[in-house]
Amino acid sequence: MFQCADTAVANRVKADFEANGFSNIYDTPLIYGAHIGHPWVDRFTGITEIIKKHGAAPVIKAAVIPAEPKPLKEEVDLTLRSYIEIEQASKHVWLMQALIENRLICYMQQVMDKRGKISGYEAFARIVDQDGSIRDGGSIILASRMLNVEFQLDRMLHKEAVRTFIGSDSQGYLFINFMTGFIHRPERYLEGLLQAVERFGLMPRHIVLDISIQPPLAALKQLTPTVNYCRSRGFSIAVDDVMTPEDLKIVLAELKPDFVKLDGRISRGAMETRCANLIAEMARLSHESGAMVVAEGVEAEEQHQKLTELGVDLFQGYLFGAPQQMKLSENVNKIVGNQSVAKR
Repeated sequence: MFQCADTAVANRVKADFEANGFSNIYDTPLIYGAHIGHPWVDRFTGITEIIKKHGAAPVIKAAVIPAEPKPLKEEVDLTLRSYIEIEQASKHVWLMQALIENRLICYMQQVMDKRGKISGYEAFARIVDQDGSIRDGGSIILASRMLNVEFQLDRMLHKEAVRTFIGSDSQGYLFINFMTGFIHRPERYLEGLLQAVERFGLMPRHIVLDISIQPPLAALKQLTPTVNYCRSRGFSIAVDDVMTPEDLKIVLAELKPDFVKLDGRISRGAMETRCANLIAEMARLSHESGAMVVAEGVEAEEQHQKLTELGVDLFQGYLFGAPQQMKLSENVNKIVGNQSVAKR
């Protein structure tokens, strides 16, 4: 959008807009706009550049749709958002620009076994800003939700995680977060990941899809076909955020995961009797089901030793290192089906 009191300037902006394929959906030539979300972010960027070129000030107020074909009023009304929604979304356009410019990277955090050996890594999304600074996962997740691009972000992260894992010559399991909001079309959601696994010659069972289990557990049955599909493609399954043995029994029976991840809130309480009893019981149930137990949030050696005594198999946390950027081989982009990395 732009606002300008100078009619001559406004007319120049209007002419520039029309020359570049943008149209006005209002009666006044002083207010213009573009849809902020994917896939029209390039239009939004183009509009702001045109406005600034003529010395007018962009003001986010509402959304419009592309110039052609000319929309009916009812169709236009459906595209409009509230001022607050658009204003908030406009603060996160940096994410769309970063994704377009391939500035999404993966940080990796080690997952350790009882012997102190690296058993695998968990992938975390990061964005490299134009000034070289790094945006953390929390701000990325918030921006993706505001712009409604969680699906696109997650698929890009899957491919970048595999590329980083292979390019850094990492070994073991690769834990990748799996967004259950897209359970209705898992084949579409996992398409990029499957292609990346095939391209880099990685064994699918070494990819662990990390599923956050949220109440109510009554909805768990909806996940079963999706989990079965993932398993049929060779992927391993981890369940996260299960807080009680009672809930875990239901999850184990329904999903039969390969890994059970203990939330950091439980792991950090390992020295307390109540939490210790919970951990021991959840470890017992997991082992009886054939699943390994991963403790998150391990920050002290005393806590690590206690978790080991309670039956935990794998450990993740700042005791072993924070998520970090991996050094990649210069030839990572040339590794396509290389037999030397196959069957990892």
